[in-house]
Amino acid sequence: MLPIALSFAGASFIGFNGNSSASSGKFIVNGATANHADAAQIVFGNSATAGHGTFTLHAGTVSGAGGGLMIFNQTAGAGSATLIANGGSGMGSHVSFFGDSTGGTARVEVFGDASMDIGSHNAPGLTVGSVIRFG
Repeated sequence: MLPIALSFAGASFIGFNGNSSASSGKFIVNGATANHADAAQIVFGNSATAGHGTFTLHAGTVSGAGGGLMIFNQTAGAGSATLIANGGSGMGSHVSFFGDSTGGTARVEVFGDASMDIGSHNAPGLTVGSVIRFG
């Protein structure tokens, strides 16, 4: 299966909702290429899951350009996916867990100025398989 690459100057996105799953897909979310531009996003809502997918998020390519964004909201889950958030010359990419979303057994890799945020998560904690911070 070929990876799906997203690269937009605006805030375009792919949304998974209901009981949908990314299954074992491979997704590449490229950061913005212009100063002050928002990057592409992948958003999981309701009971959707990232499944066994591999998601690679890239930083913006120039100073001030937004990094790729991945959001888990409501009761969506990361499943057993691999989430790779890269930093770079623009703003780093970002993985966020909101509401009552779950981390499952996902592996989260965060590089450079990329980030993972659970600050707006409702549940009394968030569990993931592993979080590895590089740089």
